[in-house]
Amino acid sequence: LYATSTSGLDWSIVSLIDLRLRSDGIINTPPVADVLSPQYVIVNTTTLIDIPTSDINTGDDVRCRWAVDKSNESINECSNICYPGGLPNDTTLSNCTISFTGLVANKCYPIALQVEDFINETSTEPMSSVPVQILICVEPTPSCTILPTIVS
Repeated sequence: LYATSTSGLDWSIVSLIDLRLRSDGIINTPPVADVLSPQYVIVNTTTLIDIPTSDINTGDDVRCRWAVDKSNESINECSNICYPGGLPNDTTLSNCTISFTGLVANKCYPIALQVEDFINETSTEPMSSVPVQILICVEPTPSCTILPTIVS
């Protein structure tokens, strides 16, 4: 789906699902990402944000990548929030984990990812690609110096 409104704001949703039979004889089921949004981080603190993924097809290799704008192929997975966009310079994505350091408090950053499944670890062609968008919101340093305790 893709649309440009009269106000000039763009939106798009891109998902790829291959409905052919897999090499193991079954139809593929796309992966799922189970991440909460927004994610809150403390200013000037590097935080690792895990994107939990699962795939009902046992043995599939699930990978995450930054969404991209391939306008030359009529595919825009991320509109105006493509990486690196307005993200802090040291923001990275590795093995479905985002490393993020927010330098400005009270600011939220949109993140656009694609979660893809592959038949095995050596495959370079995804069987499906599912969009995931989250917000990372930067909070000021807490003024409270007393750490919480768990009381049973």
